[in-house]
Amino acid sequence: MLPPYTKPHLSFADQLTLLVQRGLVVTDAPKATEHLQRIGYGRLTLYWQPFQQRVPDPNNPKKTLRVEQFEAGAEFRHAVDLYLFDKQLRLLFLDALERIEVALRVDLAHALGKRNAWAHRDPAHLDAQRANQPLQGSTRHTSWLTKADQSITRSKEDWVLEFLATYQLAHAHLDGSGSLGFRHTFLAPRNGPPQRSCRHRQALRPSS
Repeated sequence: MLPPYTKPHLSFADQLTLLVQRGLVVTDAPKATEHLQRIGYGRLTLYWQPFQQRVPDPNNPKKTLRVEQFEAGAEFRHAVDLYLFDKQLRLLFLDALERIEVALRVDLAHALGKRNAWAHRDPAHLDAQRANQPLQGSTRHTSWLTKADQSITRSKEDWVLEFLATYQLAHAHLDGSGSLGFRHTFLAPRNGPPQRSCRHRQALRPSS
C-alpha cells in the first residue's frame, strides 16, 4: 500500500499565492504563473531554496535547518534567473563534452584503422593483456564487443545502415560513450605510440 500523501493539489495560481504567503516577492504575477506552468514548482524549488530562511537545528547546535519562509527581499524572478543560468551552463558543458567525445572517437577510429580494418575485433591488434582480462566468465574485450555489437544493431542512422550493408563495421563511432574509455584502454600498451598520440591531441592524462 502506498503511503498517504498529505499535501493538497494546488492550481498554478494557488502555488504562487502560497509562495507569496511565505514571503517570496512576486513583481509580475502573470509572468510568474507562466513560469510555474512551463518549468514547474518542483524544478524551481531547487532554485529558490537558497533564498529560504535557516534556523538553528535544535538537535545539533552546529547545524541549521531550512524553513519554508523566505529571507527579506527574496524575489521569484531571482529563482528563475538562477534556473536559466544553470540551464545555459549545462548546455555549454554538454556542447564541450560532445566536441571532446567526437574528437576522441575520430582519433581512436583512425588509430585502429591504421593497424587493421578489423582491429577492434581482434585482441592481437590491441593491448592483449588488458583485453584478455577475465570479466564475468568472459574477457573485458569480449564483453565490450558484445555491447558494441548491440549498439550497432540498435542504430537507425542511414549512414550506419549503408555502411553495415557493405562492411558490417561501424563500432569506432557508434558504441556508447561508456565504452569509449574501454576502447582507449585496449588501444595499445600504456606507453604505446597510438594511445599516447590520442592523449596528446586531446590533452588527456594516462589511464590507470
